[in-house]
Amino acid sequence: MTSLRALYLGFNQLTYVIPLSLWRLTYLLEVDFSSNSLSGSLSSKIEKMNVLRILNLSRNQLSGDIPKTIGSLKDLNNLSLAINRLQGSIPVSFGELVSLEFLDLSDNNLSGKIPKSLEGLHHLKYLNLSFNKLQGEIPTSGPFLNFSDASFMSNNALCGAPRLKVLPWKEGDLCKNKTTWPHMLRYILPTIGFIMLAVTLAFAWKRWKKRNPKSPAEADLYPLVTWRRIFHQQLVQATNGFSSNNLLGKGSFGLVYQGTLSDGMNIAIKIMNLQMEGAFKSFDAKCEVLRNIRH
Repeated sequence: MTSLRALYLGFNQLTYVIPLSLWRLTYLLEVDFSSNSLSGSLSSKIEKMNVLRILNLSRNQLSGDIPKTIGSLKDLNNLSLAINRLQGSIPVSFGELVSLEFLDLSDNNLSGKIPKSLEGLHHLKYLNLSFNKLQGEIPTSGPFLNFSDASFMSNNALCGAPRLKVLPWKEGDLCKNKTTWPHMLRYILPTIGFIMLAVTLAFAWKRWKKRNPKSPAEADLYPLVTWRRIFHQQLVQATNGFSSNNLLGKGSFGLVYQGTLSDGMNIAIKIMNLQMEGAFKSFDAKCEVLRNIRH
């Protein structure tokens, strides 16, 4: 399909690897394979898609390094590789993506330093490098003047300005992780408090139900809930790019933001760090509690 301009296959159950034939579709402008179960690595032949504007491969199981040839995509303005298993460093060639406005590499296993070349991306408005294993000093000029701590959280070896809530940077400092008990308690205590509150509410709800059983007629009075599918881009807009001003609280397994959707609905969004040991159990426990209360 050599004349194809856009390809949307997001939110399916696709598996296996991305076929090499995809990278030969040099006229593609937009590609969305998000929220599938695609595996394997990104091919270096991605450089052939030099008119591509949007590439969304988030929420898959991609692994390996990000190819350096990605810097050839001069027209790319939206790139999301979030929530995969990518590793290695962020290629310096990212600085050649001169049209880039949106970049999300969060929730991977990326390591090494943030390339200084990213300071030259003058059109970059949104950056998310959170929940990786990056280290060293955060760049200080160009678009980095406008990014908040939400762009870099949960990279324990990063250092930089105090407003970014990372380790302070000193010349010659390797930004070692200096975790202390007061620092740990700041995350542990809110989590314990949330769990205790949730358990108490669930307990009280069950006791109330026993004392106030509803008749079938009363049960029918509850309005039916209409579930909505809310996309990641809507959450980004609702929270002003997951701004620190929208941060409600932090726990040992993630962060909670407040936001407002375009229709005026106020929402709370919890971002779970699934790389933390016990995160899945914590998520299951919260789902079990919320399932048993009218939330």
